Amino acid sequence: MSHTHFNKKNTKGHLKFKERELIEKWLNEDKKQAEIARLLGRDRSTIYREIKRGKVPQIINGKKVVLYRADYSETKYLQNRQRSQSKGLKAFSGRFWYKLKKAHHKGWFKGKNRIHNIKTFVKKYARHNPKEKVPCFKTVYRYIRENALPIKPHDLPVMYRLTPRKNKKSKPKGQNKKVLGQSISDRPPQVLDRIEFGHWEADLVKGKKIKKNPQSSHY
Repeated sequence: MSHTHFNKKNTKGHLKFKERELIEKWLNEDKKQAEIARLLGRDRSTIYREIKRGKVPQIINGKKVVLYRADYSETKYLQNRQRSQSKGLKAFSGRFWYKLKKAHHKGWFKGKNRIHNIKTFVKKYARHNPKEKVPCFKTVYRYIRENALPIKPHDLPVMYRLTPRKNKKSKPKGQNKKVLGQSISDRPPQVLDRIEFGHWEADLVKGKKIKKNPQSSHY
């Protein structure tokens, strides 16, 4: 079987079961971890952790030995991955959710009896129950938006004030532009027809001042 397709460095993604089978095969052939990493295109640290996880004690010819087994490592990998995934509300203290719902029914988050918002309630509960796993207030808000709790967004005045941040660039309030005056195209008809004195372009031109023509400076 050719292994050339594994030679390219592959640092992303988890090991596949086919790779674990190859690790078991090559370890039985007394290949070193560095060579196995090169053949699979993986980091040496990845192979080291994989072999350590997949070792299982066995009895061979009356002797106890520790060997790597691909199926055992695959089972442990799947179990660890399942534990690492979020379990929703069950991932946190059940007592916390009970107290949160009870506070909601008492009207502690809205109306005349309001003494808390979600953030202050979570912080106070976590401070008084340090051994319990308590979610952060943003996680509680997320569950409320997902309708995972009997509390609704309209029950919490603070949620309506927490407007999402806009990604659009804000427009400047003013314009950094100089206004030089009225445009020539906006001149009245009597100016365009040059009927009246003083509406000639030459009246506004200042000529070059020379000694022979001192009046040129009066334009």
